[in-house]
Amino acid sequence: AQAALGWQASLGMSDGQVRYALVDKQGAPVRMEAVSVSFRRPIDDREDHVVQLQAAEAGVFAAKHALADGTWIVEVEADAGLAHPYRETHRIRIVGGVAQ
Repeated sequence: AQAALGWQASLGMSDGQVRYALVDKQGAPVRMEAVSVSFRRPIDDREDHVVQLQAAEAGVFAAKHALADGTWIVEVEADAGLAHPYRETHRIRIVGGVAQ
């Protein structure tokens, strides 16, 4: 159902900040009420945590948050007024505080 919407999401991590943006198929910002991001290590749960992002600008939520270097599984859940939250999962590698 999410794919049928044609929305495009972007997740960025750099300069000690996490940013998440969502636009519709015409490129217009999607109105979101809340965004949470879960960070998990693939092999251990001692560093697992959830960060609540705050509205930064139209279609963008952000929070100050630095991740330790290494591999992370990142799960984003956005309340965009749908019957169910808009969800996506990424496997990322952080090097020098920046997602690669």
